[in-house]
Amino acid sequence: MDDVLKEREGAGSDIFAMLRDEVLEPAGVGPDSLTTLRTDNAPTGEPFGGYGMFWTQDDIAKVAKLLVADDGVAGGTQVLHPGLLDASLQRDAADRGITTGGPTPFHYNNGFWARDFSSADNAAFTSPFSVPFMSGFGGITVALMPNGSGYYVFSDNDEFAWRDVVAESNKLDSMTGG
Repeated sequence: MDDVLKEREGAGSDIFAMLRDEVLEPAGVGPDSLTTLRTDNAPTGEPFGGYGMFWTQDDIAKVAKLLVADDGVAGGTQVLHPGLLDASLQRDAADRGITTGGPTPFHYNNGFWARDFSSADNAAFTSPFSVPFMSGFGGITVALMPNGSGYYVFSDNDEFAWRDVVAESNKLDSMTGG
C-alpha cells in the first residue's frame, strides 16, 4: 500500500502519516495512537503494519464507531471509501473476501475477519448475519456488531472467545426498540 501511495502522491508520502492525518485525527483518537514504531527506530523508517501503536479504550471505541455506526464519516467528511468499507465489514454480498475451511469458516477481506451467525448459533438469531472483527496477537479482538455496537478485549492469554458477546449485543435492539 505504501508503494502505491508513493507512486500516486510522490516519494515523500508515508502510509502511516496518511492514516494519521486523514483517518485517525478526524476520528478523534488520542495522541498515543497517532504514532507508530518504525524500522531502524528512525523517523524515516518504514512504519510497522502490525505492531507499534498504543490504543486506549477510548481510541478503540472511536475507531469502532467510525467503522460501523458512522459508516466511515468523521467530522462530516467521508474518510473511508464506502465500497471498500462495505466489503471489509461484510455488507457487500458480492465481495465476501477469502473464506477459510474448518468447522467454523471465517471470511477475510481487506484486513478484517468475519464470522457468520445464524439460528444454529442462537435461536434469537432469526436472520443470518456476519460479525466483522479485527484480531491481534495473543487475544486482541475488536468485534463490530451489525446493530452498531462494538466489543473489544485486549488479552495476552491466546483467548479469542467472544461468540457469547454477540448474543448479548443482539439483545440491545430489543431493549431499545430497534
